[in-house]
Amino acid sequence: MDFESISTLVVKQANDNPLITTSQIKGDLQDIQTRCGSVSLVIVDYVQLIEPMRRERGENRVQEIDSILKQLRAIAKQFNCTVLGLAQLKREVDSRSEKRPTKADFRESGGFEQEAAVMLGLYP
Repeated sequence: MDFESISTLVVKQANDNPLITTSQIKGDLQDIQTRCGSVSLVIVDYVQLIEPMRRERGENRVQEIDSILKQLRAIAKQFNCTVLGLAQLKREVDSRSEKRPTKADFRESGGFEQEAAVMLGLYP
């Protein structure tokens, strides 16, 4: 195979650590960048599973998620890449007649509205 003719290199690196932090994601990206060059897409499945780098006294989960989202946005800027973060919706969506998700339906955070360049909601 002629690697010089390949214009795009896809690197799939899964980190199934249930206690992953944005610092670990950043370290993984730096390793990939060193080995392969630039990174263009990072997929986080899912944002609410990321652990805060440090727990602040009195900080609730909504504040932690907001902080994590800010850190993911900083990673996108640092690596000049797209970060696609999958997120869970609130259960109230299921009880409504209109199932189409709105920005307010993202679970545990208004930070999605503040930090995301684009928000997409899928529905059946």
